[in-house]
Amino acid sequence: MSTKNDVVVFQLGFTNWRMGDELASAAGIIQESRHVALSNMSDTACYSLYPSEMYDANPNHDKVRVVKMGHAVPRFDGESLSVGPEKLIEPMVSWESLEDDEIRADLARMETICYEYMCEIEDKLGCEITFALAQNIFATPVVLSRVMKRRVAEGKKCIPIVSVGEGTALGEQLKLFSQEQAELYPHPRRFYPIVQEEGALWHAKTGVQAMFLTSKVDVKKFQEVFQGFPENRIFLCPESVGMEQQCAHIRLKTLALLEQLKKSQALEAREQRVKERAYFIHLETGCCDAEKNYNEALKLEEAEEEKKLASVGGA
Repeated sequence: MSTKNDVVVFQLGFTNWRMGDELASAAGIIQESRHVALSNMSDTACYSLYPSEMYDANPNHDKVRVVKMGHAVPRFDGESLSVGPEKLIEPMVSWESLEDDEIRADLARMETICYEYMCEIEDKLGCEITFALAQNIFATPVVLSRVMKRRVAEGKKCIPIVSVGEGTALGEQLKLFSQEQAELYPHPRRFYPIVQEEGALWHAKTGVQAMFLTSKVDVKKFQEVFQGFPENRIFLCPESVGMEQQCAHIRLKTLALLEQLKKSQALEAREQRVKERAYFIHLETGCCDAEKNYNEALKLEEAEEEKKLASVGGA
């Protein structure tokens, strides 16, 4: 496969997939299906990372890394484990039952492994990951946001993050965050502040850049909890269309958004160059007319752009 022109997706999950004797929640089943659907696209490579209580590998799939946690993978109260649509049992461990230091330890461990796996993928392919795919609104956006901050600090590309919210997991997280915001007993502010402090939802660079939700009801609830999240970055992605069409929709919308962000960043960089040039004109000429200096700097910038275009055309 020619990786240079392919779309490379990194999917991070914080719930295990169904394998062997280990049960999976609906979220885990959906993540596995999404990995398969994305991998089956001819021009898309999908790499996935998820935790497991029992396993450290998944021989059923390529491009999948499994983190053996050594304890049950936590879920929010209200989520269920399932082996089929009609057989449900309650989870053994909930996020709510964990101590703060246990939560910090799990998030930190996944952050380190996620960062290292991303670097490994990029080194192997010889190209950067196109975008990272989170699920719902707590652990995976937080971990990926931390990873991006680390990448930026080390001079690496900040990979855009998009998240898909769906199922009972999203509903339980939104309900809990809403209760924490309102400080309703017995819900101390434990989980929402982590998301808020990290800027996972929302931060203009290292946080989630787009949110895909499966219903208008979820969109309304999400906007009530995350009022600062840009409305034009929220997309409907109904479950009824099937996983293949869902993934195609997520891919299409995300790539279009990345193109918009690229253009916006180019304009911002151009504006910064013009301002810096105007400042140097002021220093060199002693002219204190800011508008005149700016216009002169803009002319120089445009002249350089025309020169570059001419050289490309001549080539």
